[in-house]
Amino acid sequence: MYVRSITASFDFTPFHPHTRADYRTLLELVVVFLGHNPNPAGPYKFSPPIALSSARFMGRIIYCLTIHMFALTGEFEVRDTLLQNLRELNLFFVSIYLKPWFTATIAAIAPRTDLQLATDIINYTRSPAVADIAGAALKNHLWYLHGVTVGLAFFDEEIPLNEKRDMVARLSCAPPQKVSPWRRYVLAPKSSFSFLKSKSISDFVSTTTLNFFDVMKLDKSFLNEDPEKWPENPKYQENRAIIKALHVVNDIAERGVALVKRFIKNPLTRKEEGFQDLLL
Repeated sequence: MYVRSITASFDFTPFHPHTRADYRTLLELVVVFLGHNPNPAGPYKFSPPIALSSARFMGRIIYCLTIHMFALTGEFEVRDTLLQNLRELNLFFVSIYLKPWFTATIAAIAPRTDLQLATDIINYTRSPAVADIAGAALKNHLWYLHGVTVGLAFFDEEIPLNEKRDMVARLSCAPPQKVSPWRRYVLAPKSSFSFLKSKSISDFVSTTTLNFFDVMKLDKSFLNEDPEKWPENPKYQENRAIIKALHVVNDIAERGVALVKRFIKNPLTRKEEGFQDLLL
C-alpha cells in the first residue's frame, strides 16, 4: 500500500516545471529503494545525478539513495560504517520525511504537517541518533504552529469536526500566545521536543490566531457557524480558494535567496539580465 501511495504521487505537480523532473526522480528512487520497479514498461534506468547545492536538500537525498543502492549491487566499494549510515538516513527519509516533504507547499495542512512530523520523529525508535538530529533541526522550524499561522488549519479538511470546534472555542477564550520575534513557534526554555507529542492543533490556537484572518483579509463570519456547515458557506469557500492558492514553504524562499547570494558573489555570473531572471 505504501508503494502504491508513492506511485500515486507521480501525478502530484504543484511545483514549477523546471523542478518537477527532480521530484519525480526522487519518488522513483524511493520506489526502487523499497524493492519495486516504478517503470511498468520495462527496466528502470537511473538518471545522471543532479548538481549539489547548499540550497537544495533534495540533491543530497538523491545521492544517498543512489549510492546506497549501487553499493549493494557491488558497483563500487563503500565502507561498512558509511553504508550503514546511508541505510539509516534513507530509511528515515522514506518512512518519516517523504510525505511531509512532498506535501509541504499545501498551505491548509501546514500546521498539521509540522505537528505530525514532530510526533513521528519523537516516536522514531529505529535510530535514536537520527531522530535526535532531526528533532533538533525541526524545533527551530515550527513556522506553522505559531499563534498566527496556525490559522491555516481552519481550512484543513482532514482535521476532525470536534477538533475544529475546539479551535473555534479557543479563539475567544484562550489567552494570547506570546509572539515570537522569529514568527515561528518556539518551545519554552524548560520544554523538551517530546512535549509536542501530547499536543493537538487546537492547543496552538488562541485569541492571537484572529490576527491571521486580518492579515490575510479573510472574512471571519463563517466562524459563527458550526464547522460541519463550513463547506457550504460561501465566505468559507472564498477563503478556502485563497488558501489553496497559497504556497507556504520557507524552503522556496530560502532556495531563491541562496541562489541570488551565490549569483551576485560570483564575478563570472554577475550580469543584470541573469539577476533579473533569478528574481523572477
